[in-house]
Amino acid sequence: MKKLLLLALLVTLISGCSSNDREKAIDYLVKNQTNDVTVIVFGDKPSERSYIIDLQKDLQFINENLKTDNPIANVSYIDISEKQQYNFKEIFKIQTYPHIIVFEKNQIVLEAQTPNEIVRFYEKEK
Repeated sequence: MKKLLLLALLVTLISGCSSNDREKAIDYLVKNQTNDVTVIVFGDKPSERSYIIDLQKDLQFINENLKTDNPIANVSYIDISEKQQYNFKEIFKIQTYPHIIVFEKNQIVLEAQTPNEIVRFYEKEK
C-alpha cells in the first residue's frame, strides 16, 4: 500500500514539474511579445534561406491583409540541435522540422510545418 501511494505521489510530482516547465518555457518564448502574437520556428539545423524568405513573405501578407490592426511583430528561429535553456522538443512534443508554433497572449493557437499554414489560419480567423 505504501509503495502504491509513493508511486502515485511520484507520478503527480513528475507531471506537475513538466507542466510547470511548459509554462516557464512559454513565458521565456513570449517574454518580448508585442501585439500579442509571437511566431517561433523550431529547427534541428539552421533554417534554409528559401524557408525564411517564404515565412517573411507570408507574415508580410498576413500583416498587410489579415492582421492590419494587430500585426505579427515577433518571430524567432530556434535551432534545437544547439543547447537551449529548455528542452523544447520534449516540452512541445516536436517530431518533425521545421516546426512552427504561433502564440497569442501566451497561448498556443497554431502548430504548423509550413508558413502557408499560418496564412490559412488567419484567413479563417478573418
